[in-house]
Amino acid sequence: MILLLDTPNLAISSQKSCFMVIDSQNTRLISPKKIEAILLTAKVTVDSSAMMLAFEADVPLYYLDRQGHVKGVCRRSAFCNSTEIRRKQAVFKQNSESVAWVKELLGLKLGGYLQNLRYFVETLPSTSEATNRAIASIHQATLAIRAVKEDELIPVEDYLRGQEGAASRFYWAALSASLPEGYGFENRSKNPAQDAFNAALNYLYGILYTMVESATYSVGLDPQMGVFHADQYQKPSLVFDLIEPFRHWADRFLFDFFREEKPPKSYFKVSDTATYLDKNGKAALIPRFLNFMHARTTFRNRITTRKHHISNFAGELATHLFTL
Repeated sequence: MILLLDTPNLAISSQKSCFMVIDSQNTRLISPKKIEAILLTAKVTVDSSAMMLAFEADVPLYYLDRQGHVKGVCRRSAFCNSTEIRRKQAVFKQNSESVAWVKELLGLKLGGYLQNLRYFVETLPSTSEATNRAIASIHQATLAIRAVKEDELIPVEDYLRGQEGAASRFYWAALSASLPEGYGFENRSKNPAQDAFNAALNYLYGILYTMVESATYSVGLDPQMGVFHADQYQKPSLVFDLIEPFRHWADRFLFDFFREEKPPKSYFKVSDTATYLDKNGKAALIPRFLNFMHARTTFRNRITTRKHHISNFAGELATHLFTL
């Protein structure tokens, strides 16, 4: 499970080789064997004994801001695999096979978009006009990406990004049109969110990010060395690559949540410049999303939990790099 600590003035320590979470009224002991990661989103006190236990048990601690973006992480200092894989990772972008890998990556992302759009049409036939335009645009972008024949990635990066970006704009327009009245949005807004749906989505993407980054570490990959996303100082560009085929799961989950729950205003904090997911919203949304990510589904003709699909996808890249 993922342990989310989002209540101000909580403290986390350790006792009897367990994490001890302390608030004003209760003390709870949790075995590190049950925890995949700890997410901190409020003013929580973490003492050194809890940090040492996390390092020993290989449980990363992620610090998220109000938007759900990961601002920092504490984890054990060593990779779990040999350095050879990271040497090959560093030059993979110059290998001709990187073009095929990026095309597959974008194909999976756009394929996820199509799955969601077809679901929107089935759920709400009245939105079919905007959705059908998005489906046509994504089909066109998919064919254009498949048609790329370059042996080097760098000359076609901008073209691939352009195709993906154009398809994404139609997708977000269709998703907005499919939401219940009062929850649509004009544009996909990230930092900061300008509406309730994007505020919640940014938070879910933050949780998804922690799962993807943990998967990269678990197979010995360096999250800083990306392939398709541009290298940036202190930015985990490989995580941004590997998360792409899985974002549509968060989109679909949140679409259903808004359609079924029609979340009240008390789930959000709204200022003149931004909208944030409030504590009530986190309590309603996040446990259900974590259960959703641990449910089984089909991805690339395999059936396992969504979280295991992420780990498998990262592992396949690591295995492939060893063969180069």
